[in-house]
Amino acid sequence: MTNDKGKKKVQYIQIPNALIRDPNLTSLDFLILIKLKQLQFINGSYEFCFNSKEHIKLPLNINDNRTVKKSLDNLYKHKYILQPVKIDSHSFGKVMLNSLLINAKNNYTHVYTSVMKKLPLLGYNGFRLLFYYESYINRKAIGKASNQFCYTSIDTISKETGLTNKTIIKYNELLKKERFLDIDKHELGTDYRYDENDKVIFNRYNNHYFVRLENIL
Repeated sequence: MTNDKGKKKVQYIQIPNALIRDPNLTSLDFLILIKLKQLQFINGSYEFCFNSKEHIKLPLNINDNRTVKKSLDNLYKHKYILQPVKIDSHSFGKVMLNSLLINAKNNYTHVYTSVMKKLPLLGYNGFRLLFYYESYINRKAIGKASNQFCYTSIDTISKETGLTNKTIIKYNELLKKERFLDIDKHELGTDYRYDENDKVIFNRYNNHYFVRLENIL
C-alpha cells in the first residue's frame, strides 16, 4: 500500500500484531514474510512465484539460498506458508501464504517498507524491534500520552521476539543513535513505603519507547 505524505508516497503494509510479536519467528523470518506480503499485494493473490535473488536475497542482503530456505521452512512449520517452498539458483519458488494468519484485521501495525533501505545499518533485529515497539503504540489515541509509548519490559520484549536481553539493549542503542527511537529510561524508584521487615520497597518502572515516525515517513 502507499499513502501520500505531501509529495512523497509512503509505502507500507499492514501486519497483524500477533505476527510481529511471534517469538517463533526470527528477525530474518519476519523480514522475508514482509517481502512475501509485498509480493502478495503486487500479484493480487496469496499464491504466486518469486525469484529468490531478485525478490529476497538482494533486497535483504542475503548471500545464499540456504539462508532463505531455512526461513521459508520455519514459516511453513508455523503455518504462515501452507506448503514447503522449493527454490534453487535456476528456478522460481512457489508460495502459498496463509491468509488467516497474515491478513490484518483489527490489531495491526503499519510496517513502512522504506526502512528496509537502512538494513545494512540497522540489521534484521533493529528492523524487527522498531516495528515491535510501533505495534504497542496507539497512533489514533490523540491526546492520551500513555498510548503514545511502548512500555513493555525487557523480559516481555525478549519473550515476544525471541531476542536475548543483551541483543535488545544493543539494538535499542543503535535505533536511538540513528534517531528512529526515543527511550525514556526509568530506574529504581520508591514512594518510601516499607515492608514487614521495615525495609524500603523499591519499584522498577519499565522504559518508555517512542518510535520517531517523522524520521521514517
